[in-house]
Amino acid sequence: MAFWSRLMNAKRPADRPNSRPDGRRPDELRPITFQRDFTEMAAGSVLVSFGRTRVLCTASVDDDVPRWMKGSGKGWVTAEYSMLPGSSPERVDREAAKGKQSSRTVEIQRLIGRALRSSCDMKLLGERQVLIDCDVLQADGGTRTASICGAYLALHDALARVVASGAITQHPLHSLCAAVSVGIHSGTPIIDLPYVDPDKVAEIQELLRGVAELLPRPTTVGDIVEDADTLLGNARLKARAICAATGLPAVADDTGLEVDALGGAPGVFTARYAGETATYADNRAKLLAALRQVGAAQRTARFRTVALVAYPDGSERFAEGVCEGVISSDERGSRGFGYDAVFIPLDGDGRTFAEMSVNDKHALGHRGRAFRALAAVLRAR
Repeated sequence: MAFWSRLMNAKRPADRPNSRPDGRRPDELRPITFQRDFTEMAAGSVLVSFGRTRVLCTASVDDDVPRWMKGSGKGWVTAEYSMLPGSSPERVDREAAKGKQSSRTVEIQRLIGRALRSSCDMKLLGERQVLIDCDVLQADGGTRTASICGAYLALHDALARVVASGAITQHPLHSLCAAVSVGIHSGTPIIDLPYVDPDKVAEIQELLRGVAELLPRPTTVGDIVEDADTLLGNARLKARAICAATGLPAVADDTGLEVDALGGAPGVFTARYAGETATYADNRAKLLAALRQVGAAQRTARFRTVALVAYPDGSERFAEGVCEGVISSDERGSRGFGYDAVFIPLDGDGRTFAEMSVNDKHALGHRGRAFRALAAVLRAR
């Protein structure tokens, strides 16, 4: 994780007086791409990207309509929307597993459907239905508006194929359809809003109260290669990159899991323990396999976080936070991410991090301890 921060008395660069925290002007969009025919099976498919937000939109044509439209001579366009479990840092539970969609999901898919129907001549469509699926692969704000944009293109391409097949003679879309998020900050209208995790930022902002005002990482800064051999080195790489991009002090952190029975591994390789392309599940499976013959008393481990502030003059300050615990014999819980399902903090009540609420986890967590220590270092500076 990396943020850039405005530490006390630091100034915004003079050549960007009206820029947003990520460096964009108030009227500037994030980089946008559309990859058409992203999948082969659906009649229309588009992978749409707004900055780091990515949504896969597919359109499927059904030669039937809902029962209440039969005999009307008109068609129908409807949409479904979902966020995949790995689309955000904290795993998103599948709504299908809960047996009920959230009110947010229902509201968003109704918005997408209504937006698309406003651009489509249902009489020209005939008695057939187009079903749009919008699956959020990665969420960084504006998922509903990105979905509308990608869904429109997927719908267009699907209907173009219906026309090409001879089933209808004229393309049913009569107008264009797109969407973008809009907000007002300090009286200034701004468009295309990236996501800022309010809980995480608020938590760290509270810990650094009086010494820093946190702002989100600029979306113009790409992925930073974390190839240092220590947690401190990786935190430094991230903070230095953000500092160089913004000209402001930057704060970043890096976290590792240290298992005593494995000689401190995975350590700095925590995120890629099972390989460069490993998933969280792959990493957990490898860890549990490595400890299969290790008794409960020898399964001690700790999460270690290093938080660092880099300054434009080349100086830096850093601090460390540690949460001691043990590795469970199997996975427990569905919240969180990474190794949360196998880590039991010693200061807790026997639950893994993945069985705890976000607030419970933060109260015990290594990251909170690291940033509290960093705040003390900054206040003493």
